[in-house]
Amino acid sequence: MPNKRNAIGSPSRAMERRRKTAKQDRRTEMQNKEIPQKKDGAGRRRTAKKTQGRGVHKDFFLMMMNWFEQDSWYFNQSISLAMMNGKMVDKENDMLREVNTLRAINGRVFGNIGGFDMCVRDRVSWHVLGFGERFDYQNPVFEGNNVQYDGRMVDHVTVYPGTSQTVLMIPDNPGKWLLHAGQLESQTDGMVARYNVYTCNRPLSVSRPLSVPVSVFEKTVIRRYYIAAVDVIWDYAPRKINIVTMGDLRDPNT
Repeated sequence: MPNKRNAIGSPSRAMERRRKTAKQDRRTEMQNKEIPQKKDGAGRRRTAKKTQGRGVHKDFFLMMMNWFEQDSWYFNQSISLAMMNGKMVDKENDMLREVNTLRAINGRVFGNIGGFDMCVRDRVSWHVLGFGERFDYQNPVFEGNNVQYDGRMVDHVTVYPGTSQTVLMIPDNPGKWLLHAGQLESQTDGMVARYNVYTCNRPLSVSRPLSVPVSVFEKTVIRRYYIAAVDVIWDYAPRKINIVTMGDLRDPNT
């Protein structure tokens, strides 16, 4: 008679293997087929007929995710190519896992992604996708222009693994703007991109945000602040010593 606890109470080995296989598939970037891609990495633009029917001019897709190379099918192959004896590598080492982690937007890091181009007053849909582990929540931040989300005008949106959000942007501020992760660590590690807003020979009249009443918008006071900058010779270490080792910072050997 089969053990009911093993059959019902605990996950089977087959299920565990399927879970691990799916995880490795994700880390090997096989799910890129799910995201329409252009050669420059940006989300594929829909045809004019489809976008006009939906009331938008362009669609862009964002997948912000932490890629752990150690969970890839090719990690063992990479170790074998990099070292003569890959078996000596401790694959569970936390430091090794950290240095083999890529924090990317659509698989690209440090702004090596293009195609996020639009004109002033275009109606642009940003589709933000959430993948990864339970801790892989992302907060993409749009500098320069706001997006409409849940009836509010905001500069960022949050997605969790297995979820997605679509926000509408009607840019009114031309320029080259940063699109980056809300977490400082992810941003400094390369989860940044850039989107471009062109005038396209359109008048730069101020457009009203969809969620702001007309009366409130027209009575808004715009204040300009001017900041003066003065050159100052700054000494980062006036004592010229390392307070930890008490060594002389001017000594090239310290």
